[in-house]
Amino acid sequence: MGDYKRIEEIDFGALYRSHKALSGDRIKSAKEWDKRAEKMGEKMAGGGLYNDFIKSKVDLSGAQTMLEIGCGAGTFSLAFAPYLETIYAFDFSGEMLKILKRLQKEKGLTNIVSFQADIEGDWAIAPKCDIVLASRCMEVTDMKSVLTQIDNYAKRAVYITAKVGKSFLHNELLEALERKVVGRPDYIYILNILFEMGIYAKVDFAPIGDPQNDPPTTKAAFIEAIAGMSDNLSKEEEKRAADYFDRCLSEGKTPRFRNDSWALISYEKPL
Repeated sequence: MGDYKRIEEIDFGALYRSHKALSGDRIKSAKEWDKRAEKMGEKMAGGGLYNDFIKSKVDLSGAQTMLEIGCGAGTFSLAFAPYLETIYAFDFSGEMLKILKRLQKEKGLTNIVSFQADIEGDWAIAPKCDIVLASRCMEVTDMKSVLTQIDNYAKRAVYITAKVGKSFLHNELLEALERKVVGRPDYIYILNILFEMGIYAKVDFAPIGDPQNDPPTTKAAFIEAIAGMSDNLSKEEEKRAADYFDRCLSEGKTPRFRNDSWALISYEKPL
């Protein structure tokens, strides 16, 4: 990318694309999320530190509409619907949207308009909204393009969450697996790309230690969960994971599992 002398010389959008490609990170398909929809819906429907944190940070003052990107089973659309005139919500998983519609009906909410779309595709069906929320859905190939589209759809404020750190697995677990990773580009890219766009966003960090992210309690489930998150667990890594699980239990420690560090990046639009 060249020898930079000033931060203004760095093209963070290009750097993100380069880092993303170098990481070898594969973005899960809609069908893969379809298979996880029911379990994810059950897990995300309740409270939890992360959910409560987001609900406390999103300012609905003066807002009538919201667009939720990558809504999944509708955790936040369902939570905010009673306080807004209309919420538009989309996800690329049809099964996730089925759960949202079912829960919406059960709660008697008639002001959520949901549709299927890809965050990096065409979501022109949605109107511009007062608030745009994109929670835990920013694993994209072209971050600057997505951020530009998000900004174009927001009239009052934007809220985005992104991972802090190089992996969805805890660093201690990565060390136990003896896995050397380039790592994903994390939240800092979003902050810098927005800066390039002339947007001065603020960052809040979600509390760590959400019980929803506690590791599975059996060795088999622990290994299965790691395989589901890392996508390519080798036989050697399975053995190392099993040894790590046993070692933690023998030492009276809880095995480290998921990296649950998240950053909330937000900004207000000029009125």
